[in-house]
Amino acid sequence: MKKEDYKIINDFFNDVSLELFNDADIENYYYNFIVLNDNYTNFFKKRYFSFNSYQNQTRVNNLTFQDVLDISREVIKSFNPAYIEKFDELLNSGIIDFSYDHEYYDSHVLHSFYEGKINEQLININRSFNYSDVETIVHEFMHYVNFTGLGIRNKIIGEFISIYFELYTDEYIYKKYKFDSEELFYNNRLINIYASSSDILKIEIPLLLYKIFGNLDEESYKLASIFLKKYEKKDYDYECIETVKIFNKYSSNEKEDAITFVLKSHYYVIATFLAFYFRKKDSLKNIINFIENFNDIGNKELSLLELLEKYNLIIGSDLDEVIISSIEEYLDIFEAEKRQR
Repeated sequence: MKKEDYKIINDFFNDVSLELFNDADIENYYYNFIVLNDNYTNFFKKRYFSFNSYQNQTRVNNLTFQDVLDISREVIKSFNPAYIEKFDELLNSGIIDFSYDHEYYDSHVLHSFYEGKINEQLININRSFNYSDVETIVHEFMHYVNFTGLGIRNKIIGEFISIYFELYTDEYIYKKYKFDSEELFYNNRLINIYASSSDILKIEIPLLLYKIFGNLDEESYKLASIFLKKYEKKDYDYECIETVKIFNKYSSNEKEDAITFVLKSHYYVIATFLAFYFRKKDSLKNIINFIENFNDIGNKELSLLELLEKYNLIIGSDLDEVIISSIEEYLDIFEAEKRQR
């Protein structure tokens, strides 16, 4: 590593840290998060690469447009009947737009802002006319009705809510309609998060050390050895080199792209872990109550954990165990006939 490379890393991580560690919970628990992230990637590789189900599903286009809408309404009504009126309003107004066409399955909510406030929202749905459309509609609909605002805490919460109901939708329609598993891309979320987790693995030690010391140089790894007992076999120099590569890859266009890449990887992974944890640990009623109230004005100053705990969504010391158990249980619903463990 050259001295100028460490300058790139320090400047890059300074900008990342200003946003990522702006929430005290993420800063305080980042060490625990990267341990959990490592455990998840190891679990995922063991589960998926032990047989050929990784990215081995297809989307079967066997539903009519009306089928997709009817099942979407049914799922939404099952967890909150009060949302049906809002869903129908969005359909009738054209805010849910099914004309979106893209070679990838990349549906999303678009927000436009005026003077710091939401001016317009549009839900783009890339149609495939199958049960996965229902999953997509519910995920994006929950983004729309529960827009959380800007900042890392709010993005994590927004994705947590949508991913939670994405999992709920998968299980609901699988159990109700007894379809072939190829008709629902149920492991898409875990495949995407595995990619993000792998990206985080490439830079997590330098970022942790930067958080601890505020500066990285040739001596940083030795100074931090007391904090890294679980990482004695990790290659610090390799991760520093990967960090420089990420920065150079994205910053050739815009420096912000490199920062966004790292932040998005983190908040999608954290949100998915929360979704699986509370899928196992808490009631649907508690989740709905949280959704209805988390945007109250008095909550703006609360950290992520403080906000969750205010609504009795408590994260215990069993976090790692429950997440892996919840993911196992979720996958087993769809893959009982495939299990080779």
